[in-house]
Amino acid sequence: MKPPRMVLGLLVLAALPASADDHLDQVLERMMADAHLPGLASVIVRGDEPIWQQDYGWADLDDQIPVTDSTSFMLASISKTFVGTALMQLWEDDAFELDDPINDYLDFPVTNVFHPDVAITFRHLLTHASSIKGDFHPDGLDIPPFTWGYDHPMTLGEFLPEFFVRGGDHYHDTNYNDYPPGTEFDYSSVATALIAYLVERLSGQTFEDYCREHIFLPLGMEDTSWFLANINLANHASHYTWENNQYVEWPPRGTPIYPCGWLKTSALHLTPYLIAYMNGGMVNGVRILEEATVDSMQTVQYPDMEVYFANMRWGLMTCEYTLDDRILWGHEGGSLGVTTLMYYCLEEENGAIMLSNGMDPNCMIGVVGDLLDYALQAASVPDLETRILFENHPNPFYGITRVRFQLTREGPVRLGVYDLTGRVVRSLIQGIRPAGIHDIDWDGADDSGQRVDSGVYLFRLDAGRQQLIRKVTLVK
Repeated sequence: MKPPRMVLGLLVLAALPASADDHLDQVLERMMADAHLPGLASVIVRGDEPIWQQDYGWADLDDQIPVTDSTSFMLASISKTFVGTALMQLWEDDAFELDDPINDYLDFPVTNVFHPDVAITFRHLLTHASSIKGDFHPDGLDIPPFTWGYDHPMTLGEFLPEFFVRGGDHYHDTNYNDYPPGTEFDYSSVATALIAYLVERLSGQTFEDYCREHIFLPLGMEDTSWFLANINLANHASHYTWENNQYVEWPPRGTPIYPCGWLKTSALHLTPYLIAYMNGGMVNGVRILEEATVDSMQTVQYPDMEVYFANMRWGLMTCEYTLDDRILWGHEGGSLGVTTLMYYCLEEENGAIMLSNGMDPNCMIGVVGDLLDYALQAASVPDLETRILFENHPNPFYGITRVRFQLTREGPVRLGVYDLTGRVVRSLIQGIRPAGIHDIDWDGADDSGQRVDSGVYLFRLDAGRQQLIRKVTLVK
């Protein structure tokens, strides 16, 4: 089944030839069909702003709920970059040095039993060079089973000693590799969870609370959390795999090593985080990291270390990926029913996000070049016009809902409410509006002042030569 195209997200339309948009749609729709991805949220960033965004397909196949810019996805291993961000914020506060032994800061020992005299350092953890057994070794990794439909009850402080310390319920000598720390690469999600626990030890906060205070809220990342209990599940994409020529749905799940991949957010809210990394740690006047810190994170730490991922080398909890003639930084992710990607090209000042609720670990890297090519084409257009129609809030609504749009230049604007047949229900704005962000409320009434029936309506913004459309649901 080929998911239908949906154009309901944070709509960003650039003054490019229609053929460029059509080509990108065709590329992404073909990728979704080939990889059996039910839904996709995609964003392209140029410089310090999004220039293109589209949502495709379904967040929930059974209930026919479309993907929108507010649909949250499990980020899989993109989550690891947030773990690195949190730790490096504390490094900026002089809480530790990168080459300090982590045992100086833990309340239980983490020591490779095969090399007990070689300390594991923060730098080792941040570069997957800690000698802690990685994700692709089935032997010895005794992780408690997932909890299906709810968060795992074990905290980091409860699980990790049981895994790392001899005598623990989940300990094996083979939880460690037989080579010394700092000598070989082994991609380790458990080591990432240990970084998050070090954040807790250094900050005195839970990892969730630390991230919310120091990353999520400063960036405006609402409805973002490591835990199912803290997000709006009605906006969360269901997870699917393709088996025996049909989609199989998997319930959301929990794990005690959640920092390795369990962050949940939308493409809309992930965008400022991407922009911050592209612009030296700052976005919209908010700084989450110093520019020198971002530079160090985007520096390969062990240039001669062999990495078993093709075309990749590691910085500090972020990776360098060579794609044809481009050098990209960022991360991608894959898990049961999830495929994600967030990469940016510093030389071109362009970046891309793709989040999906289907599973194909190789599908997105094959098309990220098309998204970055689109950004290069946009950069060649003089005086690029960008117009954004944000999702209204609340949605669905009963009393009043607020719609927001943004213009990068002054011009004529027409904003109205339409029914699904295309009939005008309410004219909200018609006239010249200056550049900037504009808000307007709709109370559910038509032009005569009569309250309209419950149902689905469309906000339509006409600005320049193109139309931006957003669905809104009125309930009584």
